[in-house]
Amino acid sequence: MRKCVYCNIKNVKGGELSFVRFPTDEKILQLWIQNMNYESNWKPLKNHYLCSQHFSSECFDFRDKLYRLRKGSIPTNFDRSKENVVLVSNYRQILDDEKHVCDPLTKRLNVTSSILNSEESYNCIAETMSKVNTETVPMRVIDHDHSYGETQEKLKKDLMLAMAKIDQLTAKNRTLLKKDKRNKQRIASMIQVINQLSKKNVSCS
Repeated sequence: MRKCVYCNIKNVKGGELSFVRFPTDEKILQLWIQNMNYESNWKPLKNHYLCSQHFSSECFDFRDKLYRLRKGSIPTNFDRSKENVVLVSNYRQILDDEKHVCDPLTKRLNVTSSILNSEESYNCIAETMSKVNTETVPMRVIDHDHSYGETQEKLKKDLMLAMAKIDQLTAKNRTLLKKDKRNKQRIASMIQVINQLSKKNVSCS
């Protein structure tokens, strides 16, 4: 019987929860482990699963009467009291601390913005960025306290999660664009059929 490795909830027949395996992509896996507040050297076994309550609804795709986890999805619904949810905030501080991060990030954001032209993706990105812009970044005090290094490391991880979220939205937008293209093709085909039928009716009369 499948069981969630985080909350120990078991899979029961007829239950509403689904259970997903851990990703094989190492970068995505580390984000999962980080959000679970597990040690970075912890490795999941083949029989380890996470239940669907740790993911947002947009992470799942309903096909063939089954819920499937979208590729690149990150679990974020964990107990905040344990401080195990990585928030996408204050990532701008990293750009001040390490300038070499700026160029790759800027290129990825430029590429992403060029293809995110659907209303749904635009609204989602705008909502995320508005939260970041309104977040107050505390003034950095330069000293020799070890906590500075820990804060910098957390900000690096926050940036990784933000970039992973952008990749997820990009993939979602591609799917929406493909659906929109197919719908337009169907409409064009239907219009063509209607025009042909109209011509036949006119010729018959």
